[in-house]
Amino acid sequence: RVLLVDADPQGNLSSWIHPAPFDLELADVLAGSAQLADAIRPVREGLDLLPTFAIGGGLKEWAETKLYGRPQTFGRLVRDVAALGYEYLVFDMSPGASFLERSIVAACDEALPVLRPEVFSVDGLEVFDETLREIRDDLGGRATAPRLVVNGLNRSIPTHRAYCDGLAGIGRELFVVPTSARIVSAQTERLFLAEAAPGDRPLAEYAKIAEAIA
Repeated sequence: RVLLVDADPQGNLSSWIHPAPFDLELADVLAGSAQLADAIRPVREGLDLLPTFAIGGGLKEWAETKLYGRPQTFGRLVRDVAALGYEYLVFDMSPGASFLERSIVAACDEALPVLRPEVFSVDGLEVFDETLREIRDDLGGRATAPRLVVNGLNRSIPTHRAYCDGLAGIGRELFVVPTSARIVSAQTERLFLAEAAPGDRPLAEYAKIAEAIA
């Protein structure tokens, strides 16, 4: 059993995989105005979602006004999720490093950075590593980042190949996801890629990532 938690205030994950209306969101659970089990929405067999409203959501305001001084909030959430019988908990986060993202990472076992094979994204990996060290020092987190995903590789572009080859020697287990136009259409259709385009090229690499994490 896997629970996805949409911890991005934009709510992109929720609008993608759960197009049906829902009444409760992550912010309600964090604020104590809703029970965790009541806010969870089923997505597929064995896969559930704790959503965030894409429009009018309260996560950003809650994080800015209530989270500071309560760094263990997400640690408690992790324990509550485990008590419901979930085997894996996956947080989808924005690429920022505010106190919200730092508090989430501090509650996790692993952080999985996802990069584009481009100069600014690759340069950002050094910032990510420094931020991860700060989280462990300041918040007592235990998260490591032994794996790295390079997303959207187009081998016909020389700079893509060069950046990808350079990342292969940095001491992380590397996964390379090729570019695919079907990912965009799957999002539009509110489907997973495996449903929208069975056999599409990225699926084999996604399976490797899941196997490595599990």
